[in-house]
Amino acid sequence: TGDILLNGVTETEARDYKKIEMPVVTFGKHSEYKSSSHGVFCYSTGLAIDPTTNFLYICDDGNNRVQVFNKSFEFIFHFSDKMDRPVDICIKRNKVYVTQNNSNLLTVHSTDGKYLESVGLKGKNHLEFDGPRGLDIC
Repeated sequence: TGDILLNGVTETEARDYKKIEMPVVTFGKHSEYKSSSHGVFCYSTGLAIDPTTNFLYICDDGNNRVQVFNKSFEFIFHFSDKMDRPVDICIKRNKVYVTQNNSNLLTVHSTDGKYLESVGLKGKNHLEFDGPRGLDIC
């Protein structure tokens, strides 16, 4: 739709975006501590939008899960199977790809959060990672 989504924007930065007439929506809460509550993040990191449902998927690094919201930013579900510090996420062909910082994995899930498979080990060889962060599937 041409909208720009920013993750981890501070209140000051949000005010700066409003000055240039960018609509800003904030939702959820930040916690320095682990939480199982919906919409509470302990260091949100990567985000992606499912083009089929327009659901927003957000990596919740400190809580070892991905939280999913609808386009009105209402909580839908979360998934945490095989999560170990998820930091980035991408959705392609009805699959959700997540980089795992601590386990050095790229995990693959269905769009409803079911774990499908993973690749990776710690290292510098083929299919080995050292704290993977960024992700894009072409």
